[in-house]
Amino acid sequence: MKELSIAEFIAKNHINHTFWCINPNSGDTGGLLKDDWATWDDAKYNMMKKTLWSDSKTGKFVGLDHVIPLGDNGETVTACYR
Repeated sequence: MKELSIAEFIAKNHINHTFWCINPNSGDTGGLLKDDWATWDDAKYNMMKKTLWSDSKTGKFVGLDHVIPLGDNGETVTACYR
């Protein structure tokens, strides 16, 4: 049996709302930002991008907030369910 990375497991089982630290000094994952606090760590981002919840109609990433959308290419959970 092939071993799955945690990101593959999350995507395969549709466990979309796990939490990934963004700050580079995070003790568990090292975070999604590089040490300059402005640049994405592309390797980590590409690994976990497939685990993010996205709207099947729009392709936008869905955040859990009902007011503030998740980033520039994101939407609120309320907008997703309209």
